[in-house]
Amino acid sequence: MVVFGGGKPRQRRQLTLPGVVMGVAGVITLVYCAILATSTQRPVYFGQIRSGAYPRAGLHAAGRWDVPAQDTGENGGAEILQEACRASLVRYHAVLSDWISGREKGTDIQEAWRKLEMAEEFILIDPSGQEMDKPRILQLLLLSHGSDSQFHTQPSDIQLTYESPDKVNVRFLEHQHTRTKERLIRSTGICRSVPQATTKSLQVEWLRLEEKLETVT
Repeated sequence: MVVFGGGKPRQRRQLTLPGVVMGVAGVITLVYCAILATSTQRPVYFGQIRSGAYPRAGLHAAGRWDVPAQDTGENGGAEILQEACRASLVRYHAVLSDWISGREKGTDIQEAWRKLEMAEEFILIDPSGQEMDKPRILQLLLLSHGSDSQFHTQPSDIQLTYESPDKVNVRFLEHQHTRTKERLIRSTGICRSVPQATTKSLQVEWLRLEEKLETVT
């Protein structure tokens, strides 16, 4: 076929099968590269939690731990359970500080137990090696309420190990400040998720804490 333009007439190049194939392959390659370049910049969502480009940003920004666990996938579920246990551990020490210092004015030990998020079968092993169950701990809570206005305790160096879909092993240091001394306690614990019959939210509770005294000053 002859195409008319300015100057001498020129012959249009005929399309060949190899040429068509190479052209299509080139377009596919360009499209794939464009998709790959953009997809690596997008965050991936596990339920309401964001990961990927912004790891755990949604978790901390939302400031909540009762997040759906069923749509997380294996890795997302492990991360959410560990972070829920970390948050519960911080709350546990805050409640204990308020209770013993007397900043918590209520004296309902059952309510204190609920706020501490301990399981019914919870076991505490204190630095002396004494094993305490719920009845004994409730008795100590009753006796210790408001007993030291300067009492404060908080965890640090928290290390979490995912053991199973419903359990996390925890190691941490506990710093205790009392009216007369400072204590550093090395602790280990087991935190588990709690099945919810009426909600799809993730709740956790403590099965066990074991304490070993490091230093006293």
